[in-house]
Amino acid sequence: MSEHSQRARAMKKADAITYLSKCLQEEQDRAHALYCKYYALYDLCQEITMFGYSKESEERLIELVRKEALEE
Repeated sequence: MSEHSQRARAMKKADAITYLSKCLQEEQDRAHALYCKYYALYDLCQEITMFGYSKESEERLIELVRKEALEE
């Protein structure tokens, strides 16, 4: 965040506040997306371990992992 802070210091106050707000919102969005992915995987793993092996659950887990790999 120091790079963002240095940029903000060079701006007018109102522009700096807008810039930092945007940076914080982007970081919050990334964290929320990661949180959602984690819990989707967690739920599927729980489903598989609690209710035993399920081909349907395995396929959903594989699909989530594939999507994650393609996004990276």
